[in-house]
Amino acid sequence: MTVEQPPAKQSTEEVRNPRGFAMRTGILFQTIGSAFLFGGCLLWSISGNVVTPESNPPQDWLGYFASRTSAAAWTVGVVTGFVGGLALASVGVGLHGERPSSGKLAVGVTAILFVLYALVAGVLVVEEGHWGAAIIPTVLSVVMLCLFLLALRCAHLFRRFPPPPHTEATEEILDEIRKQRAERRKYYDA
Repeated sequence: MTVEQPPAKQSTEEVRNPRGFAMRTGILFQTIGSAFLFGGCLLWSISGNVVTPESNPPQDWLGYFASRTSAAAWTVGVVTGFVGGLALASVGVGLHGERPSSGKLAVGVTAILFVLYALVAGVLVVEEGHWGAAIIPTVLSVVMLCLFLLALRCAHLFRRFPPPPHTEATEEILDEIRKQRAERRKYYDA
């Protein structure tokens, strides 16, 4: 006499997507990238009111930034916020969409942004002695360090559990989607 065993339940680890952490991190990257992009635009638009013009300005931009180190540091910070926000948002879309190379790109982008914000904070403290002004770039460099650690984890997940290859939509797939949509519309039109 054989006793039937009840079917074993699948554990939640087998059912869940192993790259779910990377997908949620992608949403975080998109959110922070959008905030950086908006902040960069906002700071860029009011920067003309904050920086006071000199009575005898230098002839070229290199001379201007050599005489005003803090202005150069803030310029690098604002441009980094704007361009870095775009980069973070686009990498976040890749992470959320499970693109295989997005983990490595996220590591690279966050490392570059961390270094740039740390340099801006260092220049403001060492060259100009502005401890108060260095708070914002210091906080942003800490944020980038945290995002760097998350990006390392995502890159590891993509290497360990590679995403399935993305198939392009063919005419047969699009025709089937159109048929399903037509079937659903029958219920709404009635």
